[in-house]
Amino acid sequence: MEELNEMPNDIIFLFLLSACAHGGLVNEGLDIFSKMWTYGLVASIKHYGCLVDLLGHTGRLKEAFDLIKGMHIKPSDVVWEALLGACGVHLDTKKVEQVMEEIGRVDHGMDFGDNSHYVLLSNIYAALER
Repeated sequence: MEELNEMPNDIIFLFLLSACAHGGLVNEGLDIFSKMWTYGLVASIKHYGCLVDLLGHTGRLKEAFDLIKGMHIKPSDVVWEALLGACGVHLDTKKVEQVMEEIGRVDHGMDFGDNSHYVLLSNIYAALER
């Protein structure tokens, strides 16, 4: 698209980020995400969710956590659960506890409704036989 001087929209970026997440293309995904501002686009919660998924599933849990903490918009429960799921894949209990502490903060006002984050936590501990 760049070579054709076409102006991508936020849906195109979402598609590209999703493709990078499914392909494990971290550097490409980060590069694509940073280009959104070049085109005058602002990342939505969906764009951040794709990037958290990409970073998390490739083991870059600290970067994913830092990304969530630095978002210009309030992180959704889906974004936090994407990170928790990645922590489960990598059996990183320290990061899980850090995320759970963050979720529990009053100022986030998250409404997980079904308490699925506790199920993820339980599954991680079960996998570690704790």
